[in-house]
Amino acid sequence: MTSRQVLEEIEGLLGRGVSAEPVVIGEPTRLSPDVQITKEVTSMPTRFIRSSDGSDGRFFCAQGIPVLLSRPCVRNLHGWNEWIDLGSMVSYFEICQSYILSQRPQA
Repeated sequence: MTSRQVLEEIEGLLGRGVSAEPVVIGEPTRLSPDVQITKEVTSMPTRFIRSSDGSDGRFFCAQGIPVLLSRPCVRNLHGWNEWIDLGSMVSYFEICQSYILSQRPQA
């Protein structure tokens, strides 16, 4: 849904005399990941999740620039005792590197 569609749906639920004013608006980010690269590096299938997180990737997507949204294995993001699995960080680097190299124009 677009941000306009969401706002219209919310406004349709509000009672008389109640209004909604968005503070921050962002359009959804649409990704077209290369799942084969992830499978080759990790020997595991790619998992797709829906997230309500915000990303500056939406600005790049709006300009037709490919976006890779992923991360290594982490827990407690931005919280107490945040940690990252170092092996997955190496795999993530390899996935990003392979993806970037696959996007280069062929000579």
